[in-house]
Amino acid sequence: HWTDEFLQWNPEDFDNITKLSIPTDSIWVPDILINE
Repeated sequence: HWTDEFLQWNPEDFDNITKLSIPTDSIWVPDILINE
C-alpha cells in the first residue's frame, strides 16, 4: 500500500466524494514490493 500524491483531492471541491474506484490496469503499479 502506498499513497500517490497525484491521486489525492480535496473532497469539498468534488461534492464531498472521498473514495473512488479505479481499475488497477488504469493505474501504474510497481513491479516489486519492498517490505520494511
